[in-house]
Amino acid sequence: FTISDVGCSGPFPDLSRWPNLRFFTIEDAPLSGSLPAIPALQNLSVISLTRLPGLTGAIVAAEGLPNLNSLQLTSTRVSDLTFNMSGTPKLGSVILTNNSFSTFPASIIESKSIFSLTIQSNGLSPSQFPDLSRMESLQLVDIRNERFFGPLLDSFSQLFHLEGLSIQDTDLSGKIPKSLLSGPQQVTLSNNRFTDFAAVTENCTVGTLRLSNNSLTGNALAALSPC
Repeated sequence: FTISDVGCSGPFPDLSRWPNLRFFTIEDAPLSGSLPAIPALQNLSVISLTRLPGLTGAIVAAEGLPNLNSLQLTSTRVSDLTFNMSGTPKLGSVILTNNSFSTFPASIIESKSIFSLTIQSNGLSPSQFPDLSRMESLQLVDIRNERFFGPLLDSFSQLFHLEGLSIQDTDLSGKIPKSLLSGPQQVTLSNNRFTDFAAVTENCTVGTLRLSNNSLTGNALAALSPC
């Protein structure tokens, strides 16, 4: 099921009409209201909802989606996700960009399968962000243009199992924790306000470190000498 850049208006469709649905993609359509609760569609593997300012409320899949592997919500007014994650065991990639979440969707944290998580421009502050270390399969985290400020949350320093961590375009400041240099293989912290590194004494394993456009002082790189 795909709708792209068409003039059809009205409510969002009830997916229970299509029990064999595999792909559900809507972009640039003037539909409005909330999406009816998604039943346990056995074959649905992709949900992609893009540039839909009329899409509001929560997206609910209380029974689970056993073969869903990709979820993307971009430029909607969705305020929450209510998924049965134990019934959605194959969800691997989640992209949430420019939505209307009042807090980070709790369902996402319960996932044991998500390995790639992108969170951008949702207006989330540190107090609304959970401990991502609970997501045991997570490998790639990309956070951009969220309302982060002050020192980096301790929970981000505990993501030792990540392959890549990117936090960009925020007001984070202070010292970059040394634990970030002994966990993820690739770390990107560009376009923030970091001023220094915590002293690195051992176990520096980072392979790629990107730090463009911060407020690092002249002696900041001296802390990286063990690397």
